[in-house]
Formats: sequence, C-alpha cells, structure tokens
Amino acid sequence: MYAGRRKAEMRKRLQQAAVAAAQAPHRQLGYQTRVALQHLLAAKHLPQASAAMATLSMCSSYSKGCCSMIAGV
Repeated sequence: MYAGRRKAEMRKRLQQAAVAAAQAPHRQLGYQTRVALQHLLAAKHLPQASAAMATLSMCSSYSKGCCSMIAGV
C-alpha cells in the first residue's frame, strides 16, 4: 500500500507542475531557450553572452527539443 500511495502523491505533484507550467510559460525550457538565443545573438558584452550560454547549456541538458532549436539557429 505504501508504494501505491507514493505513486499517487508523485502523480499529483506532476499534474500540479504541469498546470503551473501552463500558467507560467516563462518558466518553460522552450521559452527560456528562445530568449537565451535572442540574447546571445544580440549580446555586445561578454557577461551577457556568458549568461545566455549558461541558460542554453542547462536547457540542452534537459531537452532534446531545445537541442534541436539551438542547432537550427
């Protein structure tokens, strides 16, 4: 029974996270990737480019779709 309860709790947390992501698109990896690419292409100073590259590195670590988006630029 304990395992079943844990699975139900995890399922509930995943559903809540999905709702939260839908309500806050700025927190989604695809959005963060697009913004970071725009910042990287427009960067005129090293710290701006470095921050954008750090975001792209994180996004590409978690999502194949983001990798494709980065490769398509």
